[in-house]
Amino acid sequence: MVFKLTRTVYHAWSKLTPRVLLADGMRRRSFDAGRKLSSNCCHLDCSSAKRIVDKYDTILLDCDGVIWGTDHVSRMDKVNEALYKLRQHGKQLLFVTNNSLHSTNTFFDKFVQYGFDINHDEIFCINSAAAFYLKSVLGVKKSVYVIGSEAMGTELQNLKIDHFGIGPEPDSTSRKIDDLLDMHFRDDVEAVLVGFDEYLCYNKLYKASSYLQDPDCHFIVTSDVEMGTKIGLNRYRPSVGAVVGAVSAAAHPRKYTVVGKPSSFLYKFIKLKFPELNLNKILTIGDSLKSDIKFAKNIGSDSALVLSGASDMQTLLNTPDGDKPNYYFQNLALFAEVL
Repeated sequence: MVFKLTRTVYHAWSKLTPRVLLADGMRRRSFDAGRKLSSNCCHLDCSSAKRIVDKYDTILLDCDGVIWGTDHVSRMDKVNEALYKLRQHGKQLLFVTNNSLHSTNTFFDKFVQYGFDINHDEIFCINSAAAFYLKSVLGVKKSVYVIGSEAMGTELQNLKIDHFGIGPEPDSTSRKIDDLLDMHFRDDVEAVLVGFDEYLCYNKLYKASSYLQDPDCHFIVTSDVEMGTKIGLNRYRPSVGAVVGAVSAAAHPRKYTVVGKPSSFLYKFIKLKFPELNLNKILTIGDSLKSDIKFAKNIGSDSALVLSGASDMQTLLNTPDGDKPNYYFQNLALFAEVL
């Protein structure tokens, strides 16, 4: 289910003001306990959840739509208690997010603000992973043109990666050839990095696609599956996938590399900090079939879909069996009740 924001909640979101969301994501649904959607996709209920969870040592948790609402603000009922009980049962909890609006530090501050007991090194933020990919995998030594958030810039700065482009576009918009040719371009750009950018405009598309005319310039994106969120009646807020789609179309035929979910790179990034992880003992929990569940399938872990965020029951029913998770349940409050 896509969480519907009121105007009040939307403004609260921008200030990171906590609100309370019912554990079931606003609407009650009933499920047939133990119902199987396919031979390998089972509904978790109070009688089966503990037995299933006992099979795993590590749980990879998405954040938006799982820990809090898809509006990034609303609290999910009993999530804090659920996480506490999972830890009490010896589970290692790692939080893995595609949200490119925050840095690792601001995510940590948000967890603390919401009263969660969490360690800084348990948070795996896509902006941090993207910066690491540029620095350590690609070996970028010059500059990066960024279409993204200030948080993305923070993570690049942490690794001392020279970058520019964040924030409002400084050049006046024009479609005149002479004006476009007169715009300043740097000659040291090794990569174009794209995430969510509320300042996306024609000039940024022009500059990104121009830098990408160089075949040696890397084209990196945080994610391309989150297209947008319904925020009210007849109101739809585009997300990072829409931004990436616009840049990709402008830069055609250049192909990009995704570093966030569902790419398996994010798991490799996690393994650098926790090399002892065993895929056979990992359960990935998320609210998105396209992002979280596909990520689990790409890395080879078991997966569980919560119906408190991006994917609802009808979407799950319409999903091919091979793309379904191992388990599905309403929300994390289940673990608060059964553990």
